Amino acid sequence: MAIEKKGVFGNIVIETKLNEKTTKVIGFENHGGQTFGIDSPFGKVLAGNGNQFGCESEGFFKENVIATYLHGPLLSKNPELADYIIKYCLDRKYNENHTLEPLDDTFEENAREQLLSTFLS
Repeated sequence: MAIEKKGVFGNIVIETKLNEKTTKVIGFENHGGQTFGIDSPFGKVLAGNGNQFGCESEGFFKENVIATYLHGPLLSKNPELADYIIKYCLDRKYNENHTLEPLDDTFEENAREQLLSTFLS
């Protein structure tokens, strides 16, 4: 991995798979360099810049590691990502497959739809 010193920042939407389910993740990217040589990205960039200017990939995701330049409020904008991380941690700690009780994410999903329509238009 190499880093070049030029900033990448702005709103971003990526598409990733969490537990084999494709989802969009919304964030704000703010990093002072550009990252090269990632073979397992966190997601495909749908809007904004990824690891580099104009790059189609963002972050790194392999096994139990998610590395990303996305800033938040990342988890409140992306309830599926928050649930994925919570479930992963519970499963690992207790060595069993947990089922999370669904929460009412109506407010968050309405806000996400507004952001997605703005960023992807």
